[in-house]
Amino acid sequence: MGASLHVRTTGPNARQIRLVYATYQAGSWTQPQLVDPASTSVDILPSVAYLNGAPLVAWVRDSDTDLNDVTSRRIALAFLDGGPVSVPGDLPGSIAEVALAVDGNGIPLLAFTRAQDSTLLMSNQRPLWFAKGTCAGTSCTWAPQQVSDPYGCLLYTS
Repeated sequence: MGASLHVRTTGPNARQIRLVYATYQAGSWTQPQLVDPASTSVDILPSVAYLNGAPLVAWVRDSDTDLNDVTSRRIALAFLDGGPVSVPGDLPGSIAEVALAVDGNGIPLLAFTRAQDSTLLMSNQRPLWFAKGTCAGTSCTWAPQQVSDPYGCLLYTS
């Protein structure tokens, strides 16, 4: 089984940006479905990985739909089997982008950047963060930490 994620929008001014997915099974793709049919947020920048054979997706959710307000940008997660969407409270806000992976031991990992200045989302001063997940069923908890080099200097994206 494979999964394909896409962003669907009714136009940037409408701020109806939603994530849709389809799965590939038995030689064909299923009809596209909304990742979160109940969402009224702007959902962008998806990343998918397989955890114990199940597709897990992480994305940036902007709950107030104001793309200029960085403080409302959080990481959202869902298993693409119809499980619930979660916006983990143990992960920080002001998210710029997110990437999801699963390591060789089946542990979910998030790498993400945060805006240091809520007025400068597009700056090159976004610190890199990392979070290791612990999942039971469709529920995961996360242990986030800012990434530093061996000398204790914080790492930033450019």
